[in-house]
Amino acid sequence: MKNKVQFMLCELIMVVFFVMLSAVVLNPSIGHTLTDEPIDKLPMNNSASVSSDSTSGTTSVSPQDSSTSEIDSSGASQTGDSPNISDWNLILANDKHPLEAEFIDSIQTKKLPNGLSVDERIYEPLNKMLDDAEKQGYHLIVCSGYRSYDKQVELFNNRVQRYRDVGYTQEEAYEKGKTSVALPGASEHHTGLAVDIVCSSYQNLDDGMMSRPEIKWLYANCQKYGFIVRYPSDKSDITGIIHEPWHYRYVGVEAATEIMDKDICLEEYLGMT
Repeated sequence: MKNKVQFMLCELIMVVFFVMLSAVVLNPSIGHTLTDEPIDKLPMNNSASVSSDSTSGTTSVSPQDSSTSEIDSSGASQTGDSPNISDWNLILANDKHPLEAEFIDSIQTKKLPNGLSVDERIYEPLNKMLDDAEKQGYHLIVCSGYRSYDKQVELFNNRVQRYRDVGYTQEEAYEKGKTSVALPGASEHHTGLAVDIVCSSYQNLDDGMMSRPEIKWLYANCQKYGFIVRYPSDKSDITGIIHEPWHYRYVGVEAATEIMDKDICLEEYLGMT
């Protein structure tokens, strides 16, 4: 009898054990602290975004910036970053940063009333500047605009030949020639953003232009229209080009104002000295 009772107690204990074990298996939340909200309603962290690298198969987490970079009509970034040489209006063309012939030929140009062409994006500000000068009694003439690569080859070779004709060696003529006519690929005129401007009363491309009131007006006002004097008299050691008071380059109003106010050249503005 005693043995029978002990056997029944053992069976009862085993039943209770299996009942409790089943409860834990069927309800895994037992023994864990639950949140007040279902998991799919927990607040998400918006400070990061997840991106996958399809080439390596890895996933990376990077900060998410809610602010976006705005681009104004001049093409310049408004985020306060340093000037970007890749902005269309700040592209640099010189003997250290020559442009590819394919790029030069791809520029979309628009013809001025006199038949010369410029990058279509500067057509309006250029004409506004010329029209406002006319209202002040200053008749200005664009005598050079966009140039193809082949045209620059022709101009450069002609300049070198002129120096050869007066006695310079080929090497001397080449070095002297590139201070006044840019090497093919290195000319500002390839960009379509540069123009040579003279006044009707004085059309010689030399420093004599500086005495003309028309040119003085341009020096004082060009930045209002987004243009700069590209080759100032005291920056030849940086630009590699002689003083050209007739050569104006579009960079956008913001950049032009800073460049002219600080009396610096484009290379200095871009930190490309």
